[in-house]
Amino acid sequence: AETAVPMLMINGTLDPASTRAEAVQVGEHFSGAHQTFVEIPNGSHNWTSPTTQGHDCALNAFYAFVLDPDADVLDCADDVLAIDFRGNAQLAETYFGTADLWDGG
Repeated sequence: AETAVPMLMINGTLDPASTRAEAVQVGEHFSGAHQTFVEIPNGSHNWTSPTTQGHDCALNAFYAFVLDPDADVLDCADDVLAIDFRGNAQLAETYFGTADLWDGG
């Protein structure tokens, strides 16, 4: 496909549904004016990408793009926090029904 339409392509480096190799190919193909490919370190196949500033990188980039598709895309990928493998009891309960990600008890 060929298009000059502004595009924001976001891919998490840990996305099991859209692999990095596939996403990079799409990003390289659509590299025209205001067509931007952004990789979110440790990102998955959702908007969750907490940063050191307390917001989600992917979601903020999306909002900025929707407000002005011709503007430079917010690049916050360097501010994304590393994955905390200790877990978060509230998130564990919400997503897995347990307060302990490792024990499950």
